[in-house]
Amino acid sequence: MDSQFLEVTNVTKTYRAGAFKRKTAALDSLTIAFPLHKCTGLFGHNGAGKTTLIRLIFGISNPTKGYITLDGTEIEQMDRNRIGYMPEVDKTANVLTPWEILLNHCAIFRVENPRERATTALRRVGLLASKDKKSRELSKGMGRRLAFAQAVIHEPQFLVLDEPFSGLDPLGRAEMHGWINEQKTRGTTIILCSHELKEAYALCDEFNIIRKGRLVYSTINAETEQLVHAYVLKVRAVTVDVLEQLRDDQQLPAWQEVVQEEEQVRVCFAAYEQAAPWLTALGSGGYQIAAFNDGGEQLGSREDLLKFFDLGEQVA
Repeated sequence: MDSQFLEVTNVTKTYRAGAFKRKTAALDSLTIAFPLHKCTGLFGHNGAGKTTLIRLIFGISNPTKGYITLDGTEIEQMDRNRIGYMPEVDKTANVLTPWEILLNHCAIFRVENPRERATTALRRVGLLASKDKKSRELSKGMGRRLAFAQAVIHEPQFLVLDEPFSGLDPLGRAEMHGWINEQKTRGTTIILCSHELKEAYALCDEFNIIRKGRLVYSTINAETEQLVHAYVLKVRAVTVDVLEQLRDDQQLPAWQEVVQEEEQVRVCFAAYEQAAPWLTALGSGGYQIAAFNDGGEQLGSREDLLKFFDLGEQVA
Protein backbone atom coordinates (compact mmCIF):
# COMPACT_ATOMS: atom_id res chain seq x y z
CA MET A 1 0.00 0.00 0.00
CA ASP A 2 2.18 2.82 -1.25
CA SER A 3 -0.37 5.45 -0.22
CA GLN A 4 -0.45 4.36 3.43
CA PHE A 5 1.62 5.91 6.16
CA LEU A 6 1.43 3.07 8.66
CA GLU A 7 0.87 -0.60 7.81
CA VAL A 8 0.36 -3.55 10.09
CA THR A 9 0.89 -6.74 8.10
CA ASN A 10 -0.19 -10.22 9.27
CA VAL A 11 0.59 -9.34 12.88
CA THR A 12 -0.12 -11.91 15.58
CA LYS A 13 0.52 -11.22 19.26
CA THR A 14 0.11 -14.10 21.71
CA TYR A 15 0.55 -14.30 25.45
CA ARG A 16 -0.09 -16.91 28.13
CA ALA A 17 -2.84 -16.29 30.66
CA GLY A 18 -4.82 -18.06 33.35
CA ALA A 19 -3.87 -20.73 35.86
CA PHE A 20 -2.83 -23.13 33.11
CA LYS A 21 -0.96 -20.45 31.12
CA ARG A 22 -2.91 -21.19 27.97
CA LYS A 23 -1.76 -19.34 24.88
CA THR A 24 -4.15 -16.53 23.90
CA ALA A 25 -4.01 -14.37 20.77
CA ALA A 26 -4.59 -10.66 21.45
CA LEU A 27 -4.07 -9.98 17.73
CA ASP A 28 -4.69 -12.69 15.14
CA SER A 29 -3.04 -12.24 11.71
CA LEU A 30 -4.11 -8.59 11.75
CA THR A 31 -3.54 -6.56 8.60
CA ILE A 32 -4.62 -2.96 8.95
CA ALA A 33 -3.56 0.39 7.46
CA PHE A 34 -3.73 4.05 8.44
CA PRO A 35 -3.60 6.66 5.64
CA LEU A 36 -1.07 9.44 5.43
CA HIS A 37 -2.21 12.90 6.61
CA LYS A 38 -5.63 11.72 7.78
CA CYS A 39 -7.44 11.07 11.05
CA THR A 40 -8.50 7.42 11.30
CA GLY A 41 -10.81 6.08 13.99
CA LEU A 42 -9.77 2.80 15.62
CA PHE A 43 -12.80 1.21 17.27
CA GLY A 44 -13.64 -2.06 18.99
CA HIS A 45 -15.12 -3.38 22.19
CA ASN A 46 -13.03 -3.80 25.33
CA GLY A 47 -10.56 -6.61 24.72
CA ALA A 48 -10.66 -6.20 20.94
CA GLY A 49 -6.88 -5.66 20.78
CA LYS A 50 -6.60 -1.88 20.39
CA THR A 51 -4.25 -1.36 23.33
CA THR A 52 -2.08 -4.27 22.21
CA LEU A 53 -1.83 -2.74 18.75
CA ILE A 54 -0.81 0.65 20.18
CA ARG A 55 1.85 -1.04 22.36
CA LEU A 56 3.28 -2.73 19.27
CA ILE A 57 3.33 0.53 17.33
CA PHE A 58 5.32 2.17 20.10
CA GLY A 59 7.69 -0.76 20.53
CA ILE A 60 6.61 -1.43 24.12
CA SER A 61 6.23 -5.06 23.04
CA ASN A 62 7.09 -6.98 19.89
CA PRO A 63 4.76 -8.96 17.61
CA THR A 64 4.90 -12.74 17.79
CA LYS A 65 4.57 -12.80 13.99
CA GLY A 66 4.27 -10.18 11.26
CA TYR A 67 5.66 -6.68 11.05
CA ILE A 68 4.72 -3.00 11.27
CA THR A 69 6.06 -0.36 8.90
CA LEU A 70 5.87 3.41 8.88
CA ASP A 71 6.70 5.08 5.56
CA GLY A 72 8.11 1.72 4.46
CA THR A 73 10.48 1.49 7.44
CA GLU A 74 9.99 -1.20 10.06
CA ILE A 75 8.69 0.40 13.20
CA GLU A 76 11.48 -0.90 15.46
CA GLN A 77 14.05 0.92 13.36
CA MET A 78 12.13 4.17 13.11
CA ASP A 79 13.05 7.43 14.81
CA ARG A 80 10.41 7.57 17.56
CA ASN A 81 10.66 11.34 17.72
CA ARG A 82 8.18 11.19 14.86
CA ILE A 83 5.47 9.72 17.13
CA GLY A 84 3.28 11.43 19.73
CA TYR A 85 1.01 9.60 22.16
CA MET A 86 -1.83 10.73 24.40
CA PRO A 87 -2.69 7.74 26.64
CA GLU A 88 -6.17 7.02 27.96
CA VAL A 89 -4.96 7.33 31.57
CA ASP A 90 -2.77 10.29 32.50
CA LYS A 91 0.56 8.95 33.74
CA THR A 92 2.51 12.10 34.52
CA ALA A 93 4.67 12.23 37.65
CA ASN A 94 2.54 13.52 40.55
CA VAL A 95 5.37 15.55 42.08
CA LEU A 96 6.18 17.46 38.87
CA THR A 97 4.46 20.58 37.57
CA PRO A 98 3.12 20.99 34.01
CA TRP A 99 6.08 23.28 33.31
CA GLU A 100 8.59 20.66 34.47
CA ILE A 101 6.83 17.85 32.64
CA LEU A 102 6.91 19.69 29.32
CA LEU A 103 10.53 20.79 29.76
CA ASN A 104 11.55 17.19 30.50
CA HIS A 105 9.63 16.02 27.45
CA CYS A 106 11.38 18.63 25.31
CA ALA A 107 14.74 17.40 26.60
CA ILE A 108 13.92 13.78 25.77
CA PHE A 109 12.84 14.70 22.23
CA ARG A 110 15.60 17.29 21.72
CA VAL A 111 13.16 20.12 21.07
CA GLU A 112 14.79 23.46 20.28
CA ASN A 113 13.88 26.53 22.38
CA PRO A 114 12.19 24.36 25.02
CA ARG A 115 11.14 27.16 27.38
CA GLU A 116 9.48 29.10 24.59
CA ARG A 117 7.84 25.95 23.23
CA ALA A 118 6.55 24.95 26.68
CA THR A 119 5.13 28.40 27.31
CA THR A 120 3.33 28.38 23.97
CA ALA A 121 1.96 24.87 24.54
CA LEU A 122 0.65 25.65 28.02
CA ARG A 123 -0.98 28.85 26.84
CA ARG A 124 -2.57 27.00 23.93
CA VAL A 125 -4.27 24.43 26.19
CA GLY A 126 -5.23 26.93 28.87
CA LEU A 127 -2.77 25.79 31.54
CA LEU A 128 -0.28 28.65 31.65
CA ALA A 129 -1.78 29.99 34.89
CA SER A 130 -1.42 26.51 36.43
CA LYS A 131 2.09 25.79 35.17
CA ASP A 132 3.58 25.66 38.69
CA LYS A 133 0.94 23.42 40.28
CA LYS A 134 1.85 19.84 41.10
CA SER A 135 0.22 17.56 38.54
CA ARG A 136 -1.59 15.73 41.36
CA GLU A 137 -3.46 18.99 42.02
CA LEU A 138 -4.84 19.17 38.49
CA SER A 139 -8.41 18.17 37.69
CA LYS A 140 -8.97 15.32 35.23
CA GLY A 141 -9.86 17.81 32.52
CA MET A 142 -6.67 19.78 33.16
CA GLY A 143 -4.72 16.51 33.07
CA ARG A 144 -6.15 15.70 29.63
CA ARG A 145 -5.14 19.14 28.39
CA LEU A 146 -1.61 18.58 29.68
CA ALA A 147 -1.47 15.11 28.12
CA PHE A 148 -2.41 16.55 24.73
CA ALA A 149 0.20 19.33 25.03
CA GLN A 150 2.84 16.73 25.90
CA ALA A 151 1.84 14.53 22.95
CA VAL A 152 2.21 17.28 20.34
CA ILE A 153 4.89 19.64 21.72
CA HIS A 154 7.63 17.96 19.65
CA GLU A 155 5.50 18.28 16.48
CA PRO A 156 5.18 14.57 15.70
CA GLN A 157 4.29 13.31 12.24
CA PHE A 158 2.25 10.46 13.70
CA LEU A 159 -0.14 10.90 16.63
CA VAL A 160 -2.15 8.38 18.67
CA LEU A 161 -4.97 9.86 20.76
CA ASP A 162 -6.60 7.47 23.24
CA GLU A 163 -9.86 8.86 24.67
CA PRO A 164 -8.86 12.53 24.24
CA PHE A 165 -12.34 13.80 25.27
CA SER A 166 -12.52 11.88 28.55
CA GLY A 167 -13.06 14.13 31.56
CA LEU A 168 -13.54 17.32 29.56
CA ASP A 169 -16.46 19.71 30.02
CA PRO A 170 -18.37 20.97 26.94
CA LEU A 171 -15.95 23.86 26.43
CA GLY A 172 -12.98 21.53 26.78
CA ARG A 173 -14.47 19.12 24.25
CA ALA A 174 -14.94 21.94 21.75
CA GLU A 175 -11.36 23.10 22.31
CA MET A 176 -9.98 19.54 21.97
CA HIS A 177 -11.91 19.19 18.73
CA GLY A 178 -10.22 22.36 17.47
CA TRP A 179 -6.74 21.23 18.57
CA ILE A 180 -7.14 17.90 16.77
CA ASN A 181 -8.29 19.71 13.64
CA GLU A 182 -5.18 21.89 13.86
CA GLN A 183 -3.07 18.72 13.84
CA LYS A 184 -4.96 17.50 10.79
CA THR A 185 -4.34 20.83 9.05
CA ARG A 186 -0.58 20.54 9.63
CA GLY A 187 -0.65 17.09 8.02
CA THR A 188 -0.28 14.91 11.09
CA THR A 189 -1.41 11.30 10.68
CA ILE A 190 -3.77 10.53 13.58
CA ILE A 191 -5.19 7.37 15.12
CA LEU A 192 -8.17 8.28 17.28
CA CYS A 193 -9.60 5.83 19.83
CA SER A 194 -12.72 7.19 21.53
CA HIS A 195 -16.03 6.32 23.18
CA GLU A 196 -17.29 9.69 21.98
CA LEU A 197 -18.69 8.62 18.61
CA LYS A 198 -20.27 11.99 17.86
CA GLU A 199 -16.88 13.67 18.15
CA ALA A 200 -15.09 10.86 16.34
CA TYR A 201 -17.60 10.86 13.49
CA ALA A 202 -16.99 14.58 12.96
CA LEU A 203 -13.18 14.29 13.10
CA CYS A 204 -12.32 11.00 11.40
CA ASP A 205 -11.72 10.67 7.67
CA GLU A 206 -11.60 6.86 7.83
CA PHE A 207 -12.59 4.07 10.24
CA ASN A 208 -11.06 0.72 11.21
CA ILE A 209 -13.02 -1.62 13.48
CA ILE A 210 -11.37 -4.63 15.12
CA ARG A 211 -12.90 -7.50 17.07
CA LYS A 212 -11.04 -10.24 18.91
CA GLY A 213 -7.77 -9.22 17.30
CA ARG A 214 -9.07 -9.20 13.73
CA LEU A 215 -10.10 -6.44 11.35
CA VAL A 216 -13.87 -6.74 10.85
CA TYR A 217 -14.49 -3.56 8.89
CA SER A 218 -12.43 -0.85 7.27
CA THR A 219 -13.26 2.11 5.04
CA ILE A 220 -9.72 1.69 3.71
CA ASN A 221 -9.39 -2.04 3.09
CA ALA A 222 -11.70 -3.21 0.31
CA GLU A 223 -11.38 -6.83 1.49
CA THR A 224 -13.77 -6.08 4.37
CA GLU A 225 -16.44 -4.38 2.24
CA GLN A 226 -18.61 -7.53 2.20
CA LEU A 227 -19.56 -6.71 5.79
CA VAL A 228 -21.79 -3.89 4.60
CA HIS A 229 -24.36 -6.48 3.56
CA ALA A 230 -25.44 -7.97 6.90
CA TYR A 231 -27.37 -11.18 7.53
CA VAL A 232 -29.25 -10.41 10.71
CA LEU A 233 -30.86 -13.03 12.93
CA LYS A 234 -33.07 -12.01 15.90
CA VAL A 235 -33.73 -14.50 18.71
CA ARG A 236 -36.33 -13.87 21.45
CA ALA A 237 -36.20 -14.74 25.17
CA VAL A 238 -32.50 -15.49 25.20
CA THR A 239 -29.22 -13.89 26.31
CA VAL A 240 -25.85 -13.54 24.63
CA ASP A 241 -24.35 -15.95 27.18
CA VAL A 242 -26.81 -18.66 26.16
CA LEU A 243 -25.97 -18.21 22.47
CA GLU A 244 -22.25 -18.27 23.22
CA GLN A 245 -22.71 -21.60 25.01
CA LEU A 246 -24.74 -22.96 22.07
CA ARG A 247 -22.02 -21.81 19.66
CA ASP A 248 -19.31 -23.57 21.64
CA ASP A 249 -21.30 -26.76 22.25
CA GLN A 250 -22.31 -27.23 18.61
CA GLN A 251 -19.21 -25.60 17.06
CA LEU A 252 -21.32 -23.12 15.12
CA PRO A 253 -19.74 -20.41 12.92
CA ALA A 254 -18.60 -17.23 14.65
CA TRP A 255 -20.91 -14.25 14.26
CA GLN A 256 -19.66 -10.89 13.07
CA GLU A 257 -21.37 -9.03 15.91
CA VAL A 258 -23.94 -9.75 18.61
CA VAL A 259 -26.17 -7.20 20.38
CA GLN A 260 -28.47 -7.67 23.38
CA GLU A 261 -31.74 -5.80 22.70
CA GLU A 262 -33.98 -5.97 25.79
CA GLU A 263 -35.96 -9.22 25.31
CA GLN A 264 -34.08 -10.43 22.24
CA VAL A 265 -30.59 -10.80 20.79
CA ARG A 266 -29.58 -9.55 17.35
CA VAL A 267 -26.85 -11.67 15.74
CA CYS A 268 -25.08 -10.43 12.59
CA PHE A 269 -23.19 -12.46 9.99
CA ALA A 270 -21.16 -11.45 6.94
CA ALA A 271 -22.32 -14.38 4.79
CA TYR A 272 -25.34 -16.65 4.50
CA GLU A 273 -23.10 -19.71 4.89
CA GLN A 274 -22.35 -18.54 8.42
CA ALA A 275 -25.98 -17.83 9.33
CA ALA A 276 -27.54 -21.03 7.92
CA PRO A 277 -26.16 -23.47 10.55
CA TRP A 278 -27.47 -21.14 13.25
CA LEU A 279 -30.98 -21.24 11.77
CA THR A 280 -30.87 -25.04 11.85
CA ALA A 281 -29.51 -25.24 15.40
CA LEU A 282 -31.93 -22.69 16.80
CA GLY A 283 -34.92 -24.27 15.08
CA SER A 284 -34.11 -27.79 16.28
CA GLY A 285 -33.36 -26.49 19.79
CA GLY A 286 -36.75 -24.87 20.20
CA TYR A 287 -35.47 -21.27 20.32
CA GLN A 288 -37.79 -18.44 19.27
CA ILE A 289 -36.52 -16.95 16.01
CA ALA A 290 -38.12 -13.50 15.78
CA ALA A 291 -36.76 -12.52 12.37
CA PHE A 292 -34.10 -13.27 9.79
CA ASN A 293 -32.94 -10.72 7.23
CA ASP A 294 -31.38 -12.72 4.39
CA GLY A 295 -28.88 -10.20 3.16
CA GLY A 296 -31.24 -7.34 2.44
CA GLU A 297 -29.95 -5.02 5.15
CA GLN A 298 -27.87 -2.43 3.36
CA LEU A 299 -25.52 -0.46 5.58
CA GLY A 300 -24.05 2.27 3.45
CA SER A 301 -23.19 5.33 5.51
CA ARG A 302 -20.56 5.53 8.23
CA GLU A 303 -23.26 6.43 10.72
CA ASP A 304 -25.17 3.25 9.83
CA LEU A 305 -21.96 1.28 10.15
CA LEU A 306 -21.28 2.54 13.66
CA LYS A 307 -24.84 1.65 14.69
CA PHE A 308 -24.46 -1.79 13.13
CA PHE A 309 -21.45 -2.55 15.31
CA ASP A 310 -23.29 -1.25 18.40
CA LEU A 311 -20.25 0.71 19.49
CA GLY A 312 -22.07 2.99 21.93
CA GLU A 313 -20.51 3.06 25.39
CA GLN A 314 -18.76 -0.27 24.86
CA VAL A 315 -16.07 1.11 22.58
CA ALA A 316 -12.67 1.63 24.18
